Amino acid sequence: MSKSSLTTALAVIVVIGISAPIVTEAIAAHETFAKKKVSTLTNGQEMAFNALLEMEKLLGALATGLIGGLGAFVASRYKEAGIGVGQLLLSVSAGVAAVSSLIFGYFAYHAIIWMLTVQFFNPEINQVAWNTTGQCCMIGLSVGCFAMFAYREVRK
Repeated sequence: MSKSSLTTALAVIVVIGISAPIVTEAIAAHETFAKKKVSTLTNGQEMAFNALLEMEKLLGALATGLIGGLGAFVASRYKEAGIGVGQLLLSVSAGVAAVSSLIFGYFAYHAIIWMLTVQFFNPEINQVAWNTTGQCCMIGLSVGCFAMFAYREVRK
């Protein structure tokens, strides 16, 4: 693969990975809905709220750890022998997907805070559901790319 083809492939991965959460948030923000105001959360709603926040924390920590592990792995391997084109694409894909997962998580967290500010709670509205789904999918993609990258590097 030529250098310009590699640069183009990396640019496409970055643009798609970073623009996906932004486009999703823009579409979800224009959805209309009507919900009943609540002054206090019921016991079930409070449990759902806590579970949602814990999931956001867990996936955020996983994405951050994956970025750190990927950076350490790439830095140690790059010093020794360099990284092939396929490995570079896998590592960049894993990193971009992890960053995209963090962005989805940021949007979901702020949608939850916004819901509580305007006094209603429904984690199934598009502003929350799409972002949490995107966050889970992106972390899965990131873990998959990292696993393929690590497997190929260890097998060498």
